Amino acid sequence: MLLAVAPPSEEATLGSNPMVGPSPKVPSGSSAGLLEHSPQAFLVRNAPDRRTNVHYHPVDQFQVFVNGSGRIGRHAIQSQFIHYVDHYQPYGPIIAGSEGLSYLTLRAWSDCGIWYLPESKGALAAAAADRSSQKRNLSFDLGGVTFSSQWNWLADEDDGLRIGVCEVGPGSVVSLPTISGDGAWVLVVTGAISVSDVALSSGSAIYLGIREDAPIVSVPPGGGAAGLALLQFPKVGSI
Repeated sequence: MLLAVAPPSEEATLGSNPMVGPSPKVPSGSSAGLLEHSPQAFLVRNAPDRRTNVHYHPVDQFQVFVNGSGRIGRHAIQSQFIHYVDHYQPYGPIIAGSEGLSYLTLRAWSDCGIWYLPESKGALAAAAADRSSQKRNLSFDLGGVTFSSQWNWLADEDDGLRIGVCEVGPGSVVSLPTISGDGAWVLVVTGAISVSDVALSSGSAIYLGIREDAPIVSVPPGGGAAGLALLQFPKVGSI
C-alpha cells in the first residue's frame, strides 16, 4: 500500500507536484525518461487559459480534476471529473479556464515524458504496429453520480479496467474490494478518511497492488461522510 497525500493548496506550485514515484518531468537532455512498473501520482496545476496540446503516453492513466474548470477535447470539465486513457491513445487538448485547472494524474506504471501530435505521429504509428491494445478514452462526471454504502460500478470490463464509487458514513467502516487488473488507486473524492491511523483529505489517494490485503477505511471522529472512487487499471502484462 502506498499513500499519496494531497499537498496543501498553498504549497502546490504551477506545473507538476510529485506525490508518489518519480517526477513526470523529462530529464534534461532527453526526449523521454523512466518507464517502469511502479506506481506514480502527481498533482498538476495549470495557470488560467493554459493549453496542453493533443498528446499520448506509453502508459495507462487516470486523471482526476480537483479544482478549476476547462476542457479536455470536446468535454467541459470541472471538479470531480475523471478521465481514463489507454496507453498510446492520444487525447486532449487540455485547456484551463479563467481560474486555472488542477488535476491528479494516477498511474500503475511510472513514465517521464510526453509525446505531442503531430510531432510524434511516426513514433505512435510504430508503437501501434508492434502492440495490440485497447483504444479507450473515457470520461465520467462524478458530480452526477450517486454515492452509497454499496459500490456503484461505472465501468467493469473483462480486462480488469474498473471504476466505482462508494460512500463511507460517520461511524462506519468499509472494506475495499479485492484488487485485480494491474493494481488500483482509491481516491478520496469528498470529505476525509482514516487509513492505518493516517488521515487523508480529498484529493489524496491509496495505491493497492494485485491481491494486496486491503486496509479498513473509516471516517475520522467528528467527520462527515466521505466519497471514495476506486480506479483499477486493466491488466496489460508489459508496456
